[in-house]
Amino acid sequence: MIWPADNNFISIHLQNGTYSPGTNDESFPIILDSFINLIGQGAEAAILDAGQTGRVIKIEDCVNNILSKLTITGGFVEDGFGGGISIWDDSEVIFQNVSIENNVSLIGGGIGIFDGSIVTIINSTITENYASWSDVFGGGGMYIGYNAPAAYIVNSIFWNNFPEQILIS
Repeated sequence: MIWPADNNFISIHLQNGTYSPGTNDESFPIILDSFINLIGQGAEAAILDAGQTGRVIKIEDCVNNILSKLTITGGFVEDGFGGGISIWDDSEVIFQNVSIENNVSLIGGGIGIFDGSIVTIINSTITENYASWSDVFGGGGMYIGYNAPAAYIVNSIFWNNFPEQILIS
């Protein structure tokens, strides 16, 4: 086994296709460790679709993760946060050329960022995500809360998320 480390990054290159419970029996959420990158061949070509069976990706207490050239969709977390992606505990993540769409959760439909985590979003689209706890929290596209210090957004689109695009709490 090859273990990822700060001097030994591991990149997983996804082939074109849809990875979902309905098409190839994929299980979700994908739980990333530090120093692991997920790289597709294009947002329209590599699709991670949880098929409403749960969260798509969970990143907790991780550093140096890159998600690039893929779509994250179909996440559903009825009583939690981060339907597409949850990011916790001082994690550091870069999203580059990623589409995060059609995810649902109580808080942070597309992305939920918490507890000291830092996120950079570059050339990405976050659209059609829904946070159901709109009367208290929300953050349809992205929720930043509980001591999350920063989210850097560069040349990216947040569009048609409900109840708001980004909520900072």
